[in-house]
Amino acid sequence: MIALLTLILLNLPTRTSTRLKSAISGVFLPLFGLAATSQQVSEKAGNTIVPRKILLKENDALTQTNT
Repeated sequence: MIALLTLILLNLPTRTSTRLKSAISGVFLPLFGLAATSQQVSEKAGNTIVPRKILLKENDALTQTNT
């Protein structure tokens, strides 16, 4: 079944093949957007969980290493 579909897709005219590839790639774009958004949300959540005291200590340590 898959081999038959592959042969059909490979034998399509160039214009039709290009349109089909564009349509298939359009299906995956929302998934990539969702993955990027979920990664940003998790990073923001991680940043809000870190206590201010720890952030100040890290800031001081970085300031000392940079001077």
